[in-house]
Amino acid sequence: MTQMVYDAFRKQRELNLMLGLQSNVEIGGRSGFIFNTKHGRPIMPAGVNSFLKNIVNTYNKKESKLAEEENREPELMSPISSHTLRHTGCTR
Repeated sequence: MTQMVYDAFRKQRELNLMLGLQSNVEIGGRSGFIFNTKHGRPIMPAGVNSFLKNIVNTYNKKESKLAEEENREPELMSPISSHTLRHTGCTR
């Protein structure tokens, strides 16, 4: 883990503490999750996939509209998932 990533995680943990979003959940012997729902449960891959789908759909709608206005073919994003991000992280 790079220092930049470590610092980002540390800042997120501090923000969670300030907002009262601590997780006391234990899954597979692990606890202290950084990315949690408003109910204190860790965000699961299906939740991340939902976020990513919304991001891609929003981008593609805006890009399609802009491309139509500019009379060109849109440059649309392909669907991505948490698994795609995992592969990207492993590759890099």
